Amino acid sequence: MRQLVSHALQVSQPPLAGKDRRTRQILLGESELMRSIRAKINKVARNQAPIYISGESGSGKELVAKLIHQQGPRGEGPFIAINCGAIPHELMESEFFGHKKGSFTGAVADQKRLISGRRRRHAVS
Repeated sequence: MRQLVSHALQVSQPPLAGKDRRTRQILLGESELMRSIRAKINKVARNQAPIYISGESGSGKELVAKLIHQQGPRGEGPFIAINCGAIPHELMESEFFGHKKGSFTGAVADQKRLISGRRRRHAVS
């Protein structure tokens, strides 16, 4: 994972044009740290690798994720923020990928998926 992130950050940076202005209007401040964050957002937005964003509550993690999404190749699509801490671990797959009524105890109605894509299959022992 570290190798992926390191590679993503080493991608040469194209001219920022309107993108830097857009992040400057949202991420306020001209400190070295804020300039560094804006530069990293611009770099990783072009990469398809998963990105882990950490920080204290209220530090702007979701805002950074949204900016990365907007500047990436899927920026025209919807950005959906999901609070994984509010979903019990046992129900996470069902919440993300949906389920059919009766597929497990407590599934009283069909649940539409939050995330498009293939449902992961795994063996249960």
